[in-house]
Order: sequence, then structure tokens, then C-alpha cells
Amino acid sequence: MEREVICVFCISGQEKNTVEAIEREFPHARAMFATFERDERKNGEWVRRRLPLLNGYVFVYSDDLVDMLRLSRLIGVYRPLKYEDGAYSLRGADLDFARWIYENEGNIGVSQAIKIGNRIEVVGGPLAAYKGVIKDVNNQRRSALVTIEVGEMKKDVWLSFEWLT
Repeated sequence: MEREVICVFCISGQEKNTVEAIEREFPHARAMFATFERDERKNGEWVRRRLPLLNGYVFVYSDDLVDMLRLSRLIGVYRPLKYEDGAYSLRGADLDFARWIYENEGNIGVSQAIKIGNRIEVVGGPLAAYKGVIKDVNNQRRSALVTIEVGEMKKDVWLSFEWLT
């Protein structure tokens, strides 16, 4: 049977505590919230920071069904997200996104890219496998504006690249 994956809406800024509470309550489950790494200039030096990708959202991966009532009662959890038909298990593009987060251990690190003429090609790192839209590129900041979509939510995020020559 395929692993069940659900998404939980929780208190923004409390994602780590929510992950810990879920894993204590459901030892068979793995919970994680998505982060991304961004290179920023600070005092003339490049510094890599890890930031939350989707504030207030935690993904839960389990080989067994998760009791939604017990999950909903955990401190910090507002509610598990569900589709209009009442289903909690992620599907389609939402499931693809959650699996991409899982495969990257919850963190979207820096990808490697090369410039071919006026086109950018991602050749390594997490974005090499991501099927999304790169909306803009800032060469000086070594970053690209990427649209992340989960369900009906769309978020534009500046993700860093290491430019290869």
C-alpha cells in the first residue's frame, strides 16, 4: 500500500514543535516542515540562511492511517487540510510536491545552474527535479524567483543558485 501523506495547518512559527508533537503521538509517522536555503550578502560576505518555505504547514508521512481526530487535538494544530470531497490524503500535484519535500529531507538546498545564452538550465540540486515555474532570475543575488504551488496556494520564493561556468 502506498504511504499516506497529509498536510496539517498549524501555528505559524511553531512548525518544529508541531513536528515533534506529531511524531510523539504517532510513532509510525514522520512529520516535517519545508525549509529552503538562501544565500544573502551580509557585511560583504555571502551567508547561507535556512528559512521556512511554507509558514504554518507540516507534512505527515505514514505507512498507516492517521487518526484525524487525535491529530486535530494536538497543541499547535489548527486542522488537517482536506479536499472538498472530504479526503485528507494528498493527491496529484500536492502529493508530488510533498514527495519532493520528503526526498529532500524537508530542506530545499541550493541548486546548481548554468546559463546557456539567455536561458537558465538547472543541472543539479533540488530544483533539477522540480516541475515548477522560474519566473525571474537575479544574477547579482545568485537567485531565482520560483512559484511554489500546494493545493490552491501559490507562493513566490527567491531560491539561491550556485552558478556554474
